[in-house]
Amino acid sequence: MISGITNFWSATFTLPKFCIKFINSMCGAYLWKGTMEGHHSARVSWVEITRSEEEGGLGVRDLVSWNKASSIKMIWMLFFTSGSIWVAWFVDNILSGSLSNFWTIKENNNHSWLVKRLLRLRHILYPWLRMAIGNGRTSRFWSDNWSDFGCISDYLNLPPTSRLGISRTSTLSSL
Repeated sequence: MISGITNFWSATFTLPKFCIKFINSMCGAYLWKGTMEGHHSARVSWVEITRSEEEGGLGVRDLVSWNKASSIKMIWMLFFTSGSIWVAWFVDNILSGSLSNFWTIKENNNHSWLVKRLLRLRHILYPWLRMAIGNGRTSRFWSDNWSDFGCISDYLNLPPTSRLGISRTSTLSSL
């Protein structure tokens, strides 16, 4: 019951850290005092409470992990749910029309905190998402995860200015 509403909202919207901290504080106060008002003294750490029942906890979900999982799900949607209006908007407006730009786009001040959050999670997802080469027109040679070596520029440990005569945006079909 304590985590039901927060699980719903954090799965629906990616929440800022201060919201998660505040929600966890309210849940802790309610758990120990039966009310969310006033100060409380925790008798058990929040880490213990968020452990599964099998591990000796109460099974309350850790909102930090849950929120990260929800953000990762949004990135998954970019790659696997092309019919979504949000995906179409994100690809057109943030990624300049190409999903491959997700791996190379740099954060800027015009991006919302949500876009910045999704971009900061790229390193977690990159090894898990392999590029289907197909005709090679959308597979970028240097940055896409199309080979067994992952990102070719990282594998070769090239400095940012060196591309061995191959453009940074070259696709596999153009080589």
